[in-house]
Amino acid sequence: MSDSRRAEVARQLRELVRDADPASSSPEERAVARLYAAATDRETRDRLGSDPLQDELAAVTATRSIDELLRVLGERRREGVPGLCEVYLLPDATDPTTWSIHLFQGGLTLPVPPLYARLEGEVRSAATVLVAACGLPPDVGQRAIDLELAIAQVSWDRPDGDDDEALTNPMSWDDLRDLAGVDVLPLMRGLGCADPERLPLNVCQPKFWAGVGRLLRERSLEDWQAWAQWRIVDARAPLLSAAIGARHHELHGRALSGQAEQAPPWRRAVEIVQQHLGMPLARLWVERTLDPSARDRTLGLAERVRSSYRLVLQGCSWLSDGARERAVAKVDAVVLNIGWPREWPSLGDLDLPDGDLVGAVRAAARREQDRTWDKATRPVDREEWGPPPTTVNCFYNPMLNQLTVEGASLAAPSAFADPAVLLGRYGSIIGHELGHALDSRGSQRDELGRVRDWWSAGDRAAFEERVARVVTDVDGRHPRGIEDAVVDGRLVGFEVVAELVGYQIAWDTYASMTTADERATPVDGFTGAQRFFLAKAYGRRGIDRPETARARLHGDVHPPFEVFANLARHLDAFHEAFATRPGDGMWLDPEDRVRVY
Repeated sequence: MSDSRRAEVARQLRELVRDADPASSSPEERAVARLYAAATDRETRDRLGSDPLQDELAAVTATRSIDELLRVLGERRREGVPGLCEVYLLPDATDPTTWSIHLFQGGLTLPVPPLYARLEGEVRSAATVLVAACGLPPDVGQRAIDLELAIAQVSWDRPDGDDDEALTNPMSWDDLRDLAGVDVLPLMRGLGCADPERLPLNVCQPKFWAGVGRLLRERSLEDWQAWAQWRIVDARAPLLSAAIGARHHELHGRALSGQAEQAPPWRRAVEIVQQHLGMPLARLWVERTLDPSARDRTLGLAERVRSSYRLVLQGCSWLSDGARERAVAKVDAVVLNIGWPREWPSLGDLDLPDGDLVGAVRAAARREQDRTWDKATRPVDREEWGPPPTTVNCFYNPMLNQLTVEGASLAAPSAFADPAVLLGRYGSIIGHELGHALDSRGSQRDELGRVRDWWSAGDRAAFEERVARVVTDVDGRHPRGIEDAVVDGRLVGFEVVAELVGYQIAWDTYASMTTADERATPVDGFTGAQRFFLAKAYGRRGIDRPETARARLHGDVHPPFEVFANLARHLDAFHEAFATRPGDGMWLDPEDRVRVY
């Protein structure tokens, strides 16, 4: 169902950008029209080839020291080229009412380091061909990947992890310079942060900075220049000629995701607009597509699910009195962002050049990065919106203790006619995100998002015992069609726990809204209880290409779709609804069923 909803949203966005008026009085519509026109102007893109990025490549060549190179890397990141690290302005871990600069590891072409064992040859081949197509010597690609492999060796295999305490490492900029052996401030200033030292700093992976600092000191400037130029080529290739874009797809589409053919040109053009003007496009889509009452209905559903979670926690026998009180307080404090922002971000003075796709993308990225630094002068807004509402997904942000239901994921009006479908399909997803507030990661933060251990040793032990049983249940499973790789229960553990919590809360909510007779009454041949679980299964229905499935098993904390759906076997209500018995595929002995809360 998520895939069909994504297809529906993609169709709506295609029509919207196709019909956007470059002379509109709406700055959002003008920007969308200009960027889409540049993205669909294949003749100009083919004629220009790699010319649009030559000034970026030349800026790297002109550097004469690591300090200068770091500044250029910051400038490129400000305009949308992923660099040595990812820099985020996030709530401070110890005082979440203030902003803090967070540095996460970066520098890799592939999503996670373990993928290089399988795809190094593909990356090398792509780098060699693409840098040559952009006018660089072929050895630039090989030198770049040699250094990239060294960066991968000093990186965390799981960049974000699920341990916020491990990711919380406050430092001064002097501390970071001592750790890395190089001054990182030139990179920050290139990124547009004029005075980074006035903001707190959190270094999420100190080991990475120790290793990368060593590489910055020991590897030649020429090696680092080659690597930086490859980062530019890889980032800009989809914006260049058809031939360069096709070779880029061979790596990122075919080898990494198993997508044999590129998406049609119109879809790629829409995706460029989505990626670089996500919120302006979303504003147009929301205003022209969504019914405002859909937000109110989904907000009511979320509040109902939250009430059920509150009751569950109040009756949880294994939580100590203090932890139970704090858990309820945290769930009550969750900020519900439903549908779309209460206030849309302004485009300011953004002016996209006509007929210059790379220039337009650089300008849009620069505007967005500068907007990030602008908000550093204001207090943290716990209702700040994250991904654009055109995203088909829901999110929990532990740093803000915030749950977001995107506009594209609002409950369908038809679902409200049947509580079984409403709670099975939509309520369980809201419950999943609320479950993150108290999963193995969320439980490390309090109701304001502060990293703080508020559980007793006994609480933590009881929780981990339940987590371990769920992890054991999913560990080692083969996704459909994949025999040479399995699910890593530890990698997906906190997502599986949240999914099970959401399942259970949604069922409790459904049971509280209906009588036993209503749950037993058939509609279209299925009882209410059966429709609840079928709606949940349909909501998690999906399939990956084998290459995508393998890549996800290495780095995605979300398990395959069928693992999520089949957690139903931990609910007694499922077995009662379908009269399961030993020997059935979904049977699980009662003593092995886990109720987290």
